[in-house]
Amino acid sequence: MTEGTGSTPIVAVNRCRGTAEHFVHPKPLRRHLGSIVIRLASACDLPAIHAFARAYMTDLPPAEIAACLADPASFPHDVILALEGREVVGVAQVARRVMHFGRARCKVGVVRWLRVVPELRATELPCQLLRRLEDHARTSGLHLGLSWTRWPRFFQLQDWVPVYRPPVTEIMVDPFLADLSAKGLLRSGRRRKRVNIRPIRRWDIEALAGFYARETCTDFGAFERSRTYWEWLLNRRGFDQLYVVTREDGGGGASASGPGSLEQPVLAYYVRRGWRIVEALVPSTSLTIAVEMLVHACREAKEQNRNWLLLDLPEGSTLRAVMKSAERAGKNATVFQGPVLVAKIWDLPELLRSLLPQFDSAAREKGEEGPLVLGLQVGARRLALFLDGECSYVIHCQLGAEFVRLSLKSFTQLILGQLDSAGLEELLRPGATASSAEAARLAKAILPPPSFWRSTLDDLPAIL
Repeated sequence: MTEGTGSTPIVAVNRCRGTAEHFVHPKPLRRHLGSIVIRLASACDLPAIHAFARAYMTDLPPAEIAACLADPASFPHDVILALEGREVVGVAQVARRVMHFGRARCKVGVVRWLRVVPELRATELPCQLLRRLEDHARTSGLHLGLSWTRWPRFFQLQDWVPVYRPPVTEIMVDPFLADLSAKGLLRSGRRRKRVNIRPIRRWDIEALAGFYARETCTDFGAFERSRTYWEWLLNRRGFDQLYVVTREDGGGGASASGPGSLEQPVLAYYVRRGWRIVEALVPSTSLTIAVEMLVHACREAKEQNRNWLLLDLPEGSTLRAVMKSAERAGKNATVFQGPVLVAKIWDLPELLRSLLPQFDSAAREKGEEGPLVLGLQVGARRLALFLDGECSYVIHCQLGAEFVRLSLKSFTQLILGQLDSAGLEELLRPGATASSAEAARLAKAILPPPSFWRSTLDDLPAIL
């Protein structure tokens, strides 16, 4: 892809994610947009949406289109249509999600399918479509917008902020297995832990949903996944294989009574797409299970004549602890040039209200006592946080004695984990963004940088 020079506009469509990738200021319209109507879709528009997808979204398989329209957390009217007469010339969709934010929950919307017909990509229509989608999401009670894109400049011009690109760890299979064996971590025969690593079966979904809920309940960035949502992910098939780890004897002293039994608990799992593990979840106390999972993945790669493996791992993952123990694995953590996650705060007051339990908990863990009051100016909005357990609230008011001023971009990066402790110190300087040293101290206690990790599994399109 080449960028235009001067005022030449380019809006390229991301063929992997279906979003507008690149935008330069538009030139005079080739077609008059006054005749184009942008409105919410309804159930009767589904045939027209499928026809548009067959004509202009050929990079996505029909199964992906059907899966997105059957999303259990969304509704038909979460699709926005641009119509010229009776012809669909643009489509956008927002998927409703609930994201864990430590002890809090936040309603978010994932923007996908920002597509227009080729002759209108160089006009204002993509921007109008996105703004209409944001208005709909805001009125639907979604507080934060997220979207994966390979070129975030288009979104940045619409006030979105790049916040995350998943770091990918590469390991060399043979050196890794040799190091585990040399350190006595590679078990065999009777020394092996009695676990079974196998592809998921339908009767495992209930146990998988329960395991995921327990392990991610205080994470930053994980989406809530009900049993219905897991069934939708499995039917979508955005991955090659999902492996679960169970006890060979059924676990807990209870034997599995047959294919319909749910008595076999899930101890861990990992998801592979190609030769990249896009998600893996192991309890922090299960180092042996983490070793077994990595060995299983490496041996599967060797069977297919692969001498390397890629892993998407959050900081603090049990799998990272195993990999650090293998010194000669030839691994390196790098940021691959894949899609980047961009975010935009759609409703700041409601977002802050939803995050109050986490703010209060973080302050108490820092040793703060009694009611806490912090003025917060984000962009042009002036608010005050009152933290006192269950009596916490947010109000619109003039800034008090202790306050901090942050740009909307800086605040978005802060709550989504893009600042470490040093970055927070630099951001909250007394006399600059903070009114005083006390205000900076309170802000650091209430708004500590989270260990944010956003899995790509929820947004992987169906495999062609």
